[in-house]
Amino acid sequence: MKVYGDLEMSEPTKFFLDGHPAAFIRTKAKVNVPMKGLGTGMVLYGAQTCVLLEHRVVCWNVLSSDQARLGPLGPLLAGKVAFSGRPGQAWAPVH
Repeated sequence: MKVYGDLEMSEPTKFFLDGHPAAFIRTKAKVNVPMKGLGTGMVLYGAQTCVLLEHRVVCWNVLSSDQARLGPLGPLLAGKVAFSGRPGQAWAPVH
């Protein structure tokens, strides 16, 4: 997100995802320099979830220009992940 401009990040929210330690971070960046499809002054919102699986860290990111889509109940954060055939777990904390 830093490539877009001034970056703001939340403190990581620690939680467990299917028994594995995980962290969730929200970000916000204001575009300083026009880039492909992005105009100066536009605000981008992001979220990253990372989980520790044995000796590996697995992360995934979501990026949107619409903050509501990344809200706690937004459609981009409504995903679930399943490890080793177990039932799906919400991959971001709801608070």
